[in-house]
Order: sequence, then C-alpha cells, then structure tokens
Amino acid sequence: MLFLVGVLELFLDIVDFKVTEGNRPVLSAVVTFLGILFWYVVLRIVLENLNNIGLVLMYASGCGIGCYVGMKVMYRVKSYDKRGTPRD
Repeated sequence: MLFLVGVLELFLDIVDFKVTEGNRPVLSAVVTFLGILFWYVVLRIVLENLNNIGLVLMYASGCGIGCYVGMKVMYRVKSYDKRGTPRD
C-alpha cells in the first residue's frame, strides 16, 4: 500500500506543479489537498512502524516511480495542442 501511496503522491506533485504553472488555482488547491492526505497516511504508517525499514524503502521506490510516470505523462500531454493534435 505504501508503494502505491508513494506513486500517487509524486504523480500528484508533478500534476500540481503543472496545474499551478497553468494558472488554475482551484484545481491546484484540490491536488494539494489530496497530497496532504497522502502525507498523513504515510506519516501514520511510518511512525507506527519505525523499526521497519522495508516500509520506508517501499515508499521511496513508489515516489521514484511516481516521479518517472508523472514526468512521462506530462511530456505526452505537453506534446499535444489544445485540439488534441500532436505537435511536431
């Protein structure tokens, strides 16, 4: 579960950055709210299991993959114009 939370959290962070860059404050606020909820889950699980380094490694791995996937998705989205036509 912590792996998936890491993936989703970092993916949302990248989406939040792009949404904020695009001047969409309401959507950015919603994405930030979801990111904080993910952080709450992570903190609760990690603090309850301080001796389990495997949980931290799973979360860190999820964050790395979430960053990679988020960057790839944002690159694909950026490569299309507003009408859905691929850019050269």
